[in-house]
Amino acid sequence: MKPHIRLILFGILLLVTAFGFIACTPWARGISEFGAVIILAYHPKIVPVLVYERFNGFGLGAAQPVATLLILVAITSFSFLRFALASERKN
Repeated sequence: MKPHIRLILFGILLLVTAFGFIACTPWARGISEFGAVIILAYHPKIVPVLVYERFNGFGLGAAQPVATLLILVAITSFSFLRFALASERKN
């Protein structure tokens, strides 16, 4: 293989590896923060701890309503913020 082709392939490999690392970093951070909450601050219960506890204790059927409510609250709050900021920009 010619040397310049090796450099091109090495550059592509570096880009793919960097993208994989960048894509994995937020997921790993979220998992580590959840683990810290479970270990250090189990009480007072926050919503992620409640979902985790219900899933481990009673299964997926018990965790789904709490997780669905959490997702709906997050979507509603982000939508409200988006519309509020959009109306501010128009003025």
